[in-house]
Parts: sequence; C-alpha cells; structure tokens
Amino acid sequence: MPPHPNRRTILAWAALAALPAAAVLAEEAEELDPTDLVPRRFTPEAFERLSANELYKVKLAVRRGRTILIDGYTASESRQMIEAAGQNPKRRD
Repeated sequence: MPPHPNRRTILAWAALAALPAAAVLAEEAEELDPTDLVPRRFTPEAFERLSANELYKVKLAVRRGRTILIDGYTASESRQMIEAAGQNPKRRD
C-alpha cells in the first residue's frame, strides 16, 4: 500500500493549482486605459463636436503613439489638427 501524502505535498499541489486562477483574476482587475476606447477615425464634423473630455482622451491617445485619422487628411495633418484643437477656446458671452 502506498504511503499517504503528507500535508506539505497536498498544500504544494493546491498552491500550484491556484496559480492560473490567480493570474486570470489579476488580469480582470487590471485598470483599463482610457485611450483604448478612442475611435481611430473621425469625420471632420464628429471631431468638431467632441467634448473637452473626449478631446483630452484623443490627445492622450496621440501622445501615447496611436494613429488617429480625420477623414480627408493625412496622418500628420490629423495629428496637427488634434494637437491644435482646444488651444483657443471660443468665448461664450
């Protein structure tokens, strides 16, 4: 008759079995990047209607290296438009 496994062996196997579950839980708890939800393409009209918060997220995405295009413009022109947007806010009297 084989010897019964001792407690340390049982605990070691239980810990090894729990590692993949811990990795899955850690992945789900990871904070989302707000730039992941930014569209990669805008029409000029949709870009003009962006709120200040949406424009901030678009600028952040561009600073982090994402290419965001505005229809009818090249990538570099789109980047320049995005960087220049909101620098001279219109006064509302």
